[in-house]
Amino acid sequence: MNRQTISPETEIRGNAFSISPALPGSGFVINGITLHPSRVIHGEHRVDIKEGERVAFIVEHPVAVATILGIHDAIITGTRQSWDFYRASDREAHARDLPPSSVLGLADGSIGGDVAGIAERASIVASSMPLELLGVKSRVDLVTVDGNKISVEPAAPGMIVLDITLYFLNLGPLHVVLDPGKGLLDETGAEGIKIAALRARSGAVIGPRDEALLHAAGDVIADIAGTGNIRAGKVTATLGIGYHKATIGIVKRIHAERLAVPVSCPPRKET
Repeated sequence: MNRQTISPETEIRGNAFSISPALPGSGFVINGITLHPSRVIHGEHRVDIKEGERVAFIVEHPVAVATILGIHDAIITGTRQSWDFYRASDREAHARDLPPSSVLGLADGSIGGDVAGIAERASIVASSMPLELLGVKSRVDLVTVDGNKISVEPAAPGMIVLDITLYFLNLGPLHVVLDPGKGLLDETGAEGIKIAALRARSGAVIGPRDEALLHAAGDVIADIAGTGNIRAGKVTATLGIGYHKATIGIVKRIHAERLAVPVSCPPRKET
């Protein structure tokens, strides 16, 4: 299969960010910063990235939206025009003399609740560039000091999806699959879970509910597949508060220790 982006006719624009088409092979470019684990400067309660003087805050949510939809290349741009100084990210951005558009997360704690309806109608288009799937050469484990645990295992022969089993606080297990072309699927292969995930709010906002478990799954997908570009294999995670230390920490380790390997992606049969 080939790399995918969003159609110009159905690009997504919401109150915190927009998602527009990008050239094949661009990956995710957020406020001018090309997403990569090495550019993450904060990865605990949120994910922030920096390149030069540019900083983008709470990037995991627009990255989750794009990845859940099956997008591989996109230009993501902050759209906020006013501050909310109750939020730590806004205070930090303001202190750095950055504009409100540098903060790309919604105040309601959802992944992309305001763009869910638009995303449902979005058209995802394939380019002429083949998609190189990455997995890991051997099992990688990470346990943080506060008890978050995650493992990434190699893809089985012929496996071209990211299979995720997740526990969050006292919730779970939740089993979902990230297909490289179709995006997020539930364990039956249905795509309806995508929009529910975009609307799901953080456990930090709503407490331990099933909705928060689905939100955590979106963050895992954003960090492992979106930021880390690991899109084939098996992920098992038991997470609590501050779980980005585990999900970003493990992709930083995978890339720093050169544990990522290409996974063969056979062409899809036409239906």
